[in-house]
Amino acid sequence: MSNTKQVHIEARVPYNWHEQEMTKSLLAYTASPVSGIDIEYKPSGSIPQENGGILSMFDVTIDGAEAYRLAFWGRIIMEILHGQGHVFKVYLYDLDNQAVLLNTKDGQKIAQQAKLWIDKNY
Repeated sequence: MSNTKQVHIEARVPYNWHEQEMTKSLLAYTASPVSGIDIEYKPSGSIPQENGGILSMFDVTIDGAEAYRLAFWGRIIMEILHGQGHVFKVYLYDLDNQAVLLNTKDGQKIAQQAKLWIDKNY
């Protein structure tokens, strides 16, 4: 399923989430000059760490339209979650088939759907 999808993801990530190896390779696709995906970061405070440090957090919005597979979006979501981030909203719409694929603010449903897309390699 590589139809063009409209995507809107709202999340909160630590300042260094893009340093994970998988995240680097995924974000490289969105950095292409022909990619229809925009990523916007805004500072959103910090959280205390167990070792006494402070972790700076950023709100991130991923928005646009591109023909990436659902497994790609599933991996982006899972990288956010595995990197101490939180996903607040996901909207994915198949522009070619005019079908809503996911539209939720339910964190558990988001994680389950992302895992399914990866496992099924959609």
